[in-house]
Amino acid sequence: MARAKKFRWGATGVAFLVVIAALGMWMTPSRQTSSAQDGTKSDGPLISRGYTDAPAGTAVIAGDPTGGSTIVELRIKDGQKVKRDEIIAVLSNYPKADVALRMAESDLVR
Repeated sequence: MARAKKFRWGATGVAFLVVIAALGMWMTPSRQTSSAQDGTKSDGPLISRGYTDAPAGTAVIAGDPTGGSTIVELRIKDGQKVKRDEIIAVLSNYPKADVALRMAESDLVR
């Protein structure tokens, strides 16, 4: 009889734990999303500053540190594989940055 009582208490405890686990899983969302991931498509511009995650590492995005540059030329296609140091896009501030770079290089030569 004591053995049957222990078995009942054990079964009750296991059933209680299963109910608690089921409630916990039911109350938590199936996936956590932010406003950027809620499935609505935005028609606004893509804004990315600094470092952007890439599947095989980190891609450095160069541009105006205060922001405001836009992509004027995209040199890759959707799904295309790119190599390290390959130019994938040209930003709107490229001509100004190119002139500044050439001036700095000429100052180094002098």
